[in-house]
Amino acid sequence: MATKAKHLADVRAKKGRDLSPKWDGHETWDTNQFLRHFHSAMAWYRLESSAKELKPKVIDWMGRQGCTKEDIAAFKKTKDNRCGTTMGAVAACLLKGMPSVRADFNDGKDSAAWLRAQINEVIEQGKDDKDDSDEAVEVKKDVYTPSIQERVRDASMLMTEEIENAIESFQTDPEAFDPKAFKVLNVLKAKQAKAAHTRIIKSFYERSLQELIGVPGLVTIPFRAKVTTLLCTSICQMFCFSSHFHS
Repeated sequence: MATKAKHLADVRAKKGRDLSPKWDGHETWDTNQFLRHFHSAMAWYRLESSAKELKPKVIDWMGRQGCTKEDIAAFKKTKDNRCGTTMGAVAACLLKGMPSVRADFNDGKDSAAWLRAQINEVIEQGKDDKDDSDEAVEVKKDVYTPSIQERVRDASMLMTEEIENAIESFQTDPEAFDPKAFKVLNVLKAKQAKAAHTRIIKSFYERSLQELIGVPGLVTIPFRAKVTTLLCTSICQMFCFSSHFHS
């Protein structure tokens, strides 16, 4: 799998395409859209990049934030594996335009402040790092390793791309959109989704469905009725698909 991922990354690099998560238009996203995009971005960087590859993103961010040359040099000198993928991913997202503070995300905490604290911690812990790799095993203890639950959630997030595209198609041209033509079951099978994935994916859209169902006179609003049909159908198919593994 690692060889396949590396090959895919090489092909993309040769094409000169930047497929990293974009943050354009984040001002118009609601709470759920922003949260889903953030988790999807974190998952993308974990799957597509190593800590070593993301370290330059942190250094770039430090330079743009006006960090001192001494601090930047001190961070550069630390062992590459001290820079976790989460650190690098957050730095990359901030460089791409992710807001450092949003009232309805992470309790309004400042992502930039968190990143600065992580950088300072790496500099402090790595001030005695040397060029050799004699301490690599010992340092590895401090590297963040996502739990199985986090990995499943990240993988589930990546499986929602077609669903998000369908909803975006509805938003772009509601009259031409046909929810019955979208087969969630086929999408999930093609992605080899398991019961654990479908339960998580279903939870992403249940809140949106409940919000739409709670709108008075919904049946008289064709556009909303269409997207409700899509969500209802999708959730029902995911429920059946998930139940299949337990029968």
